[in-house]
Amino acid sequence: MKKTLLLALAALLLTGNACYAQEIRPNSNYTNGKYYVGFYNYRTNQWVKTRLTFQQTASNPTANYNGTYYHAMQSTNGLWGFISDKDFNNWCIEPQFSDFRWGNFKIGGCIMVKKGQDWGVVDVKNRVIIPFKYRDISYDQYSNFTTYDWDNKQTTHSLKQLLAQANDAERQAIAKREAEAKAKREAEIREAEARRQAEYRRIKEEKLASFTKYATAYVQPKMAEWQKKGEFEKVADYTRRVSGENRQRKIDALTKEAEDRFIKENRENINLKTSLTLDAYDSENEVFSLNSSKFGRLLVPVPISEGPTFKKEFKNATFSNEKYFIENDKIALASFDIKIESYDIMKGTSNNTYHYSNNNALNYSQYQLNPDALDLPAINIVTGSSTASMRKPKVQILSPQNGSQYQQGTVSFRINVVPGDGQQPVLYVEINGAEAVALQPVAQGAKGARAVEGKLYEVSLPTEPGKTVNLAFTARDEQNVTSETQKVKLTYVGQVRKPQLILFAVGVGDYTSGDLTKLRYAAKDARDFSATIRQCNLSDYTGLKEHLYTDRQATRSNINKGLREVLNEAQSGDVVMFYFSGHGVQDGSETYFMTIDASSEAPSDEGVNFADLKNNMRKLTERQVKVVAFMDACHAGAMVGAKGAAPKLTELDVQNVIEFYSSTTGEESAEDEKLQNGVFTAGLISGLNGAAANADGYITVNTLRTYLSDYVRNKNSRQTPVFKGVDAGDITLFHKK
Repeated sequence: MKKTLLLALAALLLTGNACYAQEIRPNSNYTNGKYYVGFYNYRTNQWVKTRLTFQQTASNPTANYNGTYYHAMQSTNGLWGFISDKDFNNWCIEPQFSDFRWGNFKIGGCIMVKKGQDWGVVDVKNRVIIPFKYRDISYDQYSNFTTYDWDNKQTTHSLKQLLAQANDAERQAIAKREAEAKAKREAEIREAEARRQAEYRRIKEEKLASFTKYATAYVQPKMAEWQKKGEFEKVADYTRRVSGENRQRKIDALTKEAEDRFIKENRENINLKTSLTLDAYDSENEVFSLNSSKFGRLLVPVPISEGPTFKKEFKNATFSNEKYFIENDKIALASFDIKIESYDIMKGTSNNTYHYSNNNALNYSQYQLNPDALDLPAINIVTGSSTASMRKPKVQILSPQNGSQYQQGTVSFRINVVPGDGQQPVLYVEINGAEAVALQPVAQGAKGARAVEGKLYEVSLPTEPGKTVNLAFTARDEQNVTSETQKVKLTYVGQVRKPQLILFAVGVGDYTSGDLTKLRYAAKDARDFSATIRQCNLSDYTGLKEHLYTDRQATRSNINKGLREVLNEAQSGDVVMFYFSGHGVQDGSETYFMTIDASSEAPSDEGVNFADLKNNMRKLTERQVKVVAFMDACHAGAMVGAKGAAPKLTELDVQNVIEFYSSTTGEESAEDEKLQNGVFTAGLISGLNGAAANADGYITVNTLRTYLSDYVRNKNSRQTPVFKGVDAGDITLFHKK
């Protein structure tokens, strides 16, 4: 026992707040010629690691309140804040004060602090005890604070009263938050219940909307079970039982059950008294018209002499003997009685009953379902099984196409398996006539990915150069009903060289010429686009070569030099991405991308001619290089016509180049302060970061087009991206990480 107490006491001494704070205190020192400010452990003679950085400590940096030590530290922003010995990595009071004094710290944990030129008082809970509006503050031995306002007026404040007020305010704030949270929870519960009830009503109304659908859903499973041959049933007995006449009789009986249930479930939601309203009286035919949203216009015979009383007392009428039937695939009223009670001073109380009858109900016979409408499998009378005539599953090979080539031992097939009458069938593959092997689909990609037809299956194939492989796919369900065989032939061509990715990005916004409007995010767009490419999954490329020119670097000389370097670097099969964000100017028949020193008055002097860009791109495509161009050069006033001509979209229009433009003719490409980018570029960044990936995780030119179109229109309905070069085909850009 004594030993346990000693160990516990030792642990307390080693870990307790007071001992800990006395050992670890703010300190500053020169080490190897460098000035350090932070916390120092005087027991171990080591600096305490913290993620915060400080500028200096106070001459009296530490105070104790209720056994917890608080340390005043000046942040690198020059403002003072406070850290407790419970956590050296986080401020308990953020740096926000230009000066401080510990004040009456022992009693209330209060600190006199200064914001700008005004003094106030806070406590260690970061509550404002005295607001920041005084020229100076002091305290005395009686736990009082004295404030001096800017008119030299002095006011004495009782610390006990100040703390009591702060505690009351805190309790009230907590109670208010708890009440608001409770009210919010209760509202969410009510809303959830209302949604549940609404969904319940919707499902029920949908279920009862069509008697044919209701009856089919009721009869079909019962008939499918009834027409199965029993294990101990002779074929002759089975044949008699499931004969055509007996089959129809069974369907009719089940349909009558469905009709009774349909009417009963509908009646639960019908209240004639509240659903019928009194309309005009037809004096020639002596009938009242009753209107109902569910049953339409109903005519009730009422003698003309009783019409006024009927109208006056209808609101107190009682309904009885309601009968229903099926009409036009919905529930309809066959008949009902209305009882009207009236009082006359001479005759006393009298009761009259009026009868409504639907003439169509007199000719109604039981609703019949056609066996063909039930979609029941045909019966093989010999075996009692419907398997022989069940619909077969189907196999559709979506990719790769017959005659394609493959470069790796594992090939991904996208195949759509359509069930027949049986349950979900299993897909099998035969490779070069070998025994069929069952396949399981692989994961369909990240949650929330776009739905894609078919499922993905991976098949291991031989890797002999020039070897042609014959594959045969079939699907088989639990009844061994097998689909037609679908065949595909592939040829192995071996590994090919991975392409390299070359990025050429230019962004200009801080133009030196006064005749070009500065663009807030053009240079940032180019930098952010380049950073996004660097962070993409580059495993399908041998590497990335980057040419980035923004603002001061974006001179015509640098850009032309970079274009020549791209031509020297790119080889057949490589992918080159061009990105331009900035102003474009039209001068006659020529269009120029405006460099940092260019002027719209003489764009040919320093601007980069679109003809030169197109010529470089044409040389790349002739070398079998894949080229993708992104042009975000149609900002407000960006594509400027010569001498004030109206701006219009100028396209590169180079054969075999895939082109993305931020907007169409007459539109402006928006810059979004919240996004800190142009909307078009923000969509590119989002898509390349994975939002444009398909179900297999690949980001292609086509998936990027689709995503970017939706993104830009959602962010700015007045901006429509333009895409050119569809004939160049779809290019896989990246695989999502």
